[in-house]
Amino acid sequence: VSSVYSAVKQVLETFVAEDSRSFRKVLLIEYPRKGIWTIAFLSGEPVGEVQDRTDQKVLTVFVPTAPNPTSGFVILVPESEVIELNMTIEEGFRMVVSLGVVVPKSRHLPQGGPNSK
Repeated sequence: VSSVYSAVKQVLETFVAEDSRSFRKVLLIEYPRKGIWTIAFLSGEPVGEVQDRTDQKVLTVFVPTAPNPTSGFVILVPESEVIELNMTIEEGFRMVVSLGVVVPKSRHLPQGGPNSK
């Protein structure tokens, strides 16, 4: 557990400083295909040509690889296909670094809550 905590702490200090604009929310997206879910982090909303060439609003998300969350994929996902989770950024990173062993307690929303499918 201490090695997981140390890794998460280092990642958070690097990427999620209070003055940083990266990693604002923890998301659940279907990736790498429909029916397979993964944790991702909101890293921004595209502007300019990226958004101009899509027919719907897309979000820039970072899908980290485990157990090293400093590497991963930057993908553009339609906003309508993103589920925002209630876990903190730190909890999301802990879950990724621990390979899904350290899972935060659920903060259930009522049925039909925001972004529910």
